[in-house]
Amino acid sequence: MDLFPLTFLLVLALAFANGTNDVSKAIATLVGSGVTNYRTAILWGTAWTILGAYMSGLVATAMVKTFSSGLIKPDLVPPVTLAL
Repeated sequence: MDLFPLTFLLVLALAFANGTNDVSKAIATLVGSGVTNYRTAILWGTAWTILGAYMSGLVATAMVKTFSSGLIKPDLVPPVTLAL
């Protein structure tokens, strides 16, 4: 089973949620300083949030592929024993 689509969608959702949480700071700065109006600032913030979420998804899935492709050989990792 290929986990790429599921991983990509989960990372995309997480990055989008993080971006929408932080974009209000940028919008408030642009509007409060008089650089632009609300509509332009919201469109600008939305565009960058979507692009950032997409790019974050690409980077994260590339990392998952790299680390799950046998980068570390299982026989080189010592077994871990926990005492309770």
